[in-house]
Amino acid sequence: MNENIEQMVNENTYSEIDLKNIFKNLFESKFTIFTISSLFAIFSIIYSLYLPNIYQSQALLAPVQERQSSMSSFGQAANLASLAGISIGSSSAGDKSVEAIERIKSFDFFSKFFLPSIKLEDLMAVDSWNNSNNQLLYEEDSFDSDKNVWLTGIPSEQQAYGKYREKMSISQDKKTAFVTISIKHKSPNIAKRWTENIIEEINRSMREEEKNKVTNSIEFLNNQISSVNYNEIKQSISSLLEEQMKSLMLIEADENYIFKVISSPISPEKKSEPRRSIIVMLATFFGFILSIIYVLIFKSKSKR
Repeated sequence: MNENIEQMVNENTYSEIDLKNIFKNLFESKFTIFTISSLFAIFSIIYSLYLPNIYQSQALLAPVQERQSSMSSFGQAANLASLAGISIGSSSAGDKSVEAIERIKSFDFFSKFFLPSIKLEDLMAVDSWNNSNNQLLYEEDSFDSDKNVWLTGIPSEQQAYGKYREKMSISQDKKTAFVTISIKHKSPNIAKRWTENIIEEINRSMREEEKNKVTNSIEFLNNQISSVNYNEIKQSISSLLEEQMKSLMLIEADENYIFKVISSPISPEKKSEPRRSIIVMLATFFGFILSIIYVLIFKSKSKR
């Protein structure tokens, strides 16, 4: 029993001495710790100042309520509607907005609707933006802006799509169903313009697609009504035609087919990235920890 107590006392005493030695070594090497930490701080300041500003333009969208269809089942006429590609049960606005979000993320939307409306060099080769004259400066080793020539070869659509996904962000609030879409770019004006382009193109493309679908349905039903002899089926087809004409009228009348803009994108005056103060603080802290480790290892080796 006495031996155990004596051993515990010796261990505690050794721990106290060991801790005192550690703090003593750190105190004696305070200049080294300060120097290393300062160097990390200085280099992080230089690095953060070298990073170009990134601006984020954001828009808040509300899914447009689905155009209500009062169609009901008409027996054989319902089968005709199905053949014509007409959906008797209307899908919800939420389904349309989810589809639109996935389309915006897709390569097809990017290649067909987004890429043709922008300059490829603005997506792939911008180095910085000059605030005083609103000019873009391009990476000298990638793109010659004077000759308008790519120096490293024209990037592929898939490479451009990767950049698009890095810069574009879109999400939907499950409670409110509101959709937030944003673009990050070194130019705030391009960030705003591209955000507007995406909203316009998704509304236009899905509107045109639905318009073509309804137009084909109307054409199909017009052809069928002339070849049907039964009055009941003719009445059913006439009702379907009426509903499709209403749908076409609503599609033609509203440009905001999928999304209505609640908060428009703007050219932000303040950058969103980089957070230079965070970079400096983290780098300085890392340098401080690294300097402590270095001092303890160096001291332990020198005592051997």
